Amino acid sequence: MGKKHLLVFASAVLSLSASPVHAQESEVSLQDPSYLPAEGHLISDTGISYQRDINRSYAAPNPLYGISGFSFSYSYSNHSYLGSQAVQYGLLDDLVVGLGGSCGYRDETYREEDPFITSGTYDYKDSAHGCEDPYVQVIYRTLHQTDLADFPLNVDLTATYAPNLLKGDFAHIAIAPGANSGDVNVALSRVFEDVTLLGRAGASLVGKAKLTDGAGDSEYNSAVARPYLSVESQYRALDDMFLLGGVRVSPGYRQSQITTYNYTYIYGYIATEKTDVRAGYDVSPYIGAAWTLIPDRLSLSVRYQHSFEGDSHLYNYGALTSEFTDNGSDYIAIDLRVLWF
Repeated sequence: MGKKHLLVFASAVLSLSASPVHAQESEVSLQDPSYLPAEGHLISDTGISYQRDINRSYAAPNPLYGISGFSFSYSYSNHSYLGSQAVQYGLLDDLVVGLGGSCGYRDETYREEDPFITSGTYDYKDSAHGCEDPYVQVIYRTLHQTDLADFPLNVDLTATYAPNLLKGDFAHIAIAPGANSGDVNVALSRVFEDVTLLGRAGASLVGKAKLTDGAGDSEYNSAVARPYLSVESQYRALDDMFLLGGVRVSPGYRQSQITTYNYTYIYGYIATEKTDVRAGYDVSPYIGAAWTLIPDRLSLSVRYQHSFEGDSHLYNYGALTSEFTDNGSDYIAIDLRVLWF
């Protein structure tokens, strides 16, 4: 690297470290769960993540028909590698707007053990690359912990919306869900000298989706609203190092699916199958650490999360089997946060 490039890099670092910081921002560290950019200030989050999803399903005689006999099982694992970019801007000290998105690669390995298959097993692999639907976000801080002596809490209202701009896929895995989605929540937080605690209650929303594969097959999914509760915390272990931890809990939900298979070119008819999905609970604890690289300007965080998902049941109306599913996932993320101005 030449002297000219070194001077440019040094001046950029100095400008980040020397710029004045709003009083609201200096009260908490940059990666604090309660942090919001002040009026006229812009922050960015640049991240990379890896997620592994494991699903094991067991098909048994469908109780809707009172039959007995055969059963089969299958399993699959997904691996997702995503890069993300998000920005937040303070329109007012209490009003923040943001937008973001992510792109990456996902692969899936599927294995079925079926007595109707001659070999007894069926293996399949699939992959996809692309982007998730970009989102917009609004955060409004209705109360600061210093406003009321009898109620020393920050109160934040957040709404996030991701329009269905990118195509989902029925026959293959896809990055985008193929539906409008969003999230609404309210968060209560308290900042102490070395500890921050935040509790959040909200619901994640996924709209109606119709996925196709270009060959006449399709899947229609009804809309789902899934409530959740979460707790987030940060502890200052050293002057420039923080420990992170928390958990998110979601109850189960129900969703209906209608799947159409185009068998006209094989059997001369089109088959329609209705499925009642009854998903189990989800408990997702996480731990992590964060470091202040430049005070009030630049921070780095690393997080690991594991999801314990309860048993799910799929009752197929028109099919001879119902499915019993056990799920789980691991998630690792690295994030770089910058306060630009």
